Amino acid sequence: MSYRQWCLELGNSKVTIDNNLITLRSFFNWCLSRGEIARNPISQQRHGERVFFDERIDRKEAYTRDEVGRILRAASGDDRRVVRLLASWGLRISELVMLEWSDIDFKSGWVHIRNKVTHDGVRYRPKDKTDRKIPLEDPQVRAVLDRKS
Repeated sequence: MSYRQWCLELGNSKVTIDNNLITLRSFFNWCLSRGEIARNPISQQRHGERVFFDERIDRKEAYTRDEVGRILRAASGDDRRVVRLLASWGLRISELVMLEWSDIDFKSGWVHIRNKVTHDGVRYRPKDKTDRKIPLEDPQVRAVLDRKS
């Protein structure tokens, strides 16, 4: 019997089981980062089997286009530029705050969200811990960045 089945038979909800697994997975990731273990025994990638329930939740926009439009109309100056960048690129605030000019490649047209040590020695990892590139395709966003460079 799997851990999931056992917990369900004990009367635990799927949310409770997932929360317990998240805590365990985080603990093992911490052990892994300290060199205490060689691999996380309950990582999602283990033998192609997902640890968490396969239920899918439709992804919802944080704000609708109309709401973003209203925020942009109400904002001014730097606030307006920040909202435009967040909305256009789908960035987390922490990702925008940690951007450096070296992360923006105007020639190739990409913004790099990445694990890094900043120019002032701060270690940064995006929430999902992966590097990714975002196209600089929105002319208004490009104009905001061109003004600052």
